[in-house]
Amino acid sequence: MLAPGQSPALLKELHLLTRAGDLNADSLRKLKQVNHLVGLIAPAIEDVLARFGDPIIVDCGAGKGYLGFILYELFLKDAGKGTLISIESRPELMRDAEARAKRLGFDRMKFVESAIEGAAVPERIHLLTALHACDTATDDALALGIRHNADHVAVVPCCQAEVAAQ
Repeated sequence: MLAPGQSPALLKELHLLTRAGDLNADSLRKLKQVNHLVGLIAPAIEDVLARFGDPIIVDCGAGKGYLGFILYELFLKDAGKGTLISIESRPELMRDAEARAKRLGFDRMKFVESAIEGAAVPERIHLLTALHACDTATDDALALGIRHNADHVAVVPCCQAEVAAQ
């Protein structure tokens, strides 16, 4: 189930693997979703790494940061360049993610505690992602990508909140 270059240590940090290295059904589902999206956007990441000296990748509505941490490990860590910015409005998730990045030595990961529409990000974004951003967060992510001239945008909307409201 691990993607090439994906470490069990990171998946344990993300609580997707148990200490014994096992996956429960929910974790397996999440990991499959994230790895599928990573596979789809790999060409975009490779493109921005090839074309820009220090590409900016923004993960909107980052939640616990599964996507951002896996992207960083698989693409940015060994590239020695690129910054991944996670935007999330819940302070406890950003604090946990910051601490996790520090433990892992992922020093080019940055964390912005904010709603997407008000997030302070660099003028130029090269790749914008959003995985299961709820309610209007997918729309806000698309607008952010447009405002900051993103070269690539990869979003997977979430319908759970809309469906629950009905």
